[in-house]
Amino acid sequence: MVESGRVRGVESAGELLAADRVVLATSAWTRELVPELPVIPLRSHAALSEAIPPIAAPAFEVVVDGEIIYGSTQFANGHLLLGGGPDRPRTMSEQYDYTMSFKDTLKNACLLARIYPRLAGVHIVRCWAGTMGTTPDGLPLVGKSQVAEGLFVIAGFPNGMAFIPYIASLLAALAAGQTPELDLDIFQPERFAGLDIRLPETYNYTILADYLGRL
Repeated sequence: MVESGRVRGVESAGELLAADRVVLATSAWTRELVPELPVIPLRSHAALSEAIPPIAAPAFEVVVDGEIIYGSTQFANGHLLLGGGPDRPRTMSEQYDYTMSFKDTLKNACLLARIYPRLAGVHIVRCWAGTMGTTPDGLPLVGKSQVAEGLFVIAGFPNGMAFIPYIASLLAALAAGQTPELDLDIFQPERFAGLDIRLPETYNYTILADYLGRL
C-alpha cells in the first residue's frame, strides 16, 4: 500500500499489515506489483537424478543443439541436479505454465547422458518446470526503489542464486538504515528507467539471451 508517495504496508487476503518499509522479494511476479521494474519471467526445466557417488561436476553453461543449458549441482545426499533444460519459445504469460509434457520430460532427462556420457546409466527420478526472473542486463534488482519511499527490492536472479542469502543480508542492512558492507549501486532497481525494452513475442532462455545481448 502506498499513500502520498510512501509505503504504508502490505495488503494480503483482505488484511492490511502496517509497515513503513517493505521489501519486494517477488522474483518473476515483481512486474505485476510494480510494472516500472523490468523483471522478465523465464520458464525453465530441471531434472534430479538418483543418488550416486560424488563426482567432480563444476557449474557449467554449454550449448546443446543450439540451446543454452546451464546448472549442475550434486547434493550431499548424492542426487545430481541438472537445471535449465531446453524449452520451446513461449509468450510471457506462458512462462508461468508449469505443465511438463512427456516430450519435455524425456528431452530434459536425456541431457544428463549427453553432457556426462559416463552417467548414461543413471536414472532420472524427477523433472519439473518453474519460473525465474531475469533483467535486461542479467543482474538482479537490489536496493531502495524510487517508486515509493520505504520500498526496497530484491528480484531477478536468473543465475547466481547461491548468492541470494548474502545479498539479502546486505539489503536487510540497507532497509534497517545501516550501511551495507558492500556497495549495492550496481544493482540499483531503477537503472533501466527510460529504456524502451520490447521483448520478442515468444522467447526461451536462448532467444532471450541473444536478444538482450544485442540491446
